[in-house]
Amino acid sequence: MTHDVISLYTVLYSDYEYFTGTTFALVTETIPNLMVALRMVWIISRYYNTDERMVPLLERIAWQLCERVMRIINIQTLFK
Repeated sequence: MTHDVISLYTVLYSDYEYFTGTTFALVTETIPNLMVALRMVWIISRYYNTDERMVPLLERIAWQLCERVMRIINIQTLFK
């Protein structure tokens, strides 16, 4: 199982590098590729093939996405 998880994280990490970009455009361009990689993880993983195991991973990714967007976007400028 450990080898399975490590190889799947390697697949996701390449998209995650772009996900941590400094521009909003770069972050938004990364989301479709990240979703494709997550679908692949869901299909081929022996560990992340259930809702109980996939949901926490998706929650962590969503949290990181929110954190990244909050750092990039200035809320005061957005609502002027």
